[in-house]
Amino acid sequence: AILLLILGVDEETIIADYMYTNIFKQKKDKFYLWLLKNIKREKEKFENLNNLFFARQEYIEAVFGVIYQEYNGLDDFIVNGLELTNEEIKNFKEKVLE
Repeated sequence: AILLLILGVDEETIIADYMYTNIFKQKKDKFYLWLLKNIKREKEKFENLNNLFFARQEYIEAVFGVIYQEYNGLDDFIVNGLELTNEEIKNFKEKVLE
């Protein structure tokens, strides 16, 4: 999400991309959760981990909420929070978008 942010991708697209994570890794996550629940028989751990295995929109929205609370927008976060110079941002964009 941070890399997409630096590249200038809008917040809505970043959230959609983050949510796509569930589809991309769904089979593997379901297997690990099944393993934990059925073979290890650790139901309490299963319930706690189940929430961590899947991307939830409220998680990424909370990240953006903290950014907006602590900084004057996304650009301010990139420059001051991540401490990136305009030159570093420009070079990163050039390398990734070539």
